[in-house]
Amino acid sequence: ESHQAYSYSKLVAEKEAWAIAKAQDRWDLVTINPSMVFGPSLTKHSASGSIGVLKQLGDGTGKLGVPIIMMSMVVVRDVAQDHIKAGFTPSASGRHILAATEVSLLDISKILRGHFGDAYPLPKREVPKFMVWLTAPMIGLTREFVKKNVGHPIKFDNSYSKKDLGLEYRPIEETFIEHFQQIIDDKLI
Repeated sequence: ESHQAYSYSKLVAEKEAWAIAKAQDRWDLVTINPSMVFGPSLTKHSASGSIGVLKQLGDGTGKLGVPIIMMSMVVVRDVAQDHIKAGFTPSASGRHILAATEVSLLDISKILRGHFGDAYPLPKREVPKFMVWLTAPMIGLTREFVKKNVGHPIKFDNSYSKKDLGLEYRPIEETFIEHFQQIIDDKLI
């Protein structure tokens, strides 16, 4: 509950939605569960987690190295399209995990470095887990978060979203570059 409150709140909300849906027979429930969403935002005043990740990669915060953190990601345009598909596909049903792929912070940095070169102090290496654990309180992480998240591989099964909604995921490289460029254009770094 307190370890990753945001994710936990999403789980509780979805469980409640399924309980409400089961208690009635007037409508069907289809859920869309996106992983971390990346892609240009509609406003520069967004306080999204994805903007925070890209800002920290580009502003020098991780210049000396980043934790070995894997995350699943999806392109914002795919999330929007899938909500529409879920609402307008009569046969759609159940729970849909939206996850284009899994990437590490260093993977994202490599994609950005490949496009932007050395114009920004993007990380070039990963920091060993024990060092992240030692410095966790100083860098805004809990040791519990480090223990449960750093250095652990993840894999999400998106096959049902592909089958039920006919989803085809967009390439991630272009999305990271567009999103980072928007952060630059908005003078966030």
